[in-house]
Amino acid sequence: MQLLASGQLDEARIYLEELLRQDPENPDLLYNLGLCYVDLGQLDKGRELLHRCLELAPGHSHACVALALGYLRAGDLPRAREYTMQALAADPRNPVALKNLGAILGKEGDSLRALYYLRRSYEIDPLDPQTV
Repeated sequence: MQLLASGQLDEARIYLEELLRQDPENPDLLYNLGLCYVDLGQLDKGRELLHRCLELAPGHSHACVALALGYLRAGDLPRAREYTMQALAADPRNPVALKNLGAILGKEGDSLRALYYLRRSYEIDPLDPQTV
């Protein structure tokens, strides 16, 4: 987790893959490795792992956020919105999901609704530089 937090994604990926080989049904490992792949730009692999995570833990809001990010980076706004909404259904105060929904709505040209969700995210996490 320290490697992920410090941005050492390739090294973190190696450890996470080994841990997942030992415990292939662990939703948190699937989530972390899936997000790692999304951050590395390997979107298909990341989304595959995140889908597996959601099969095992359907209410895993962080996996929904990560999956939405994978679709957003691929330019698939409808799927990004779908998984962001799933994340908010599981955790309505998830500031990352709120921020991402604001970004999606902004890309779709719905500025007023985008601002609403960005403000909600800011109220929860006023120190997040991307939301600010």
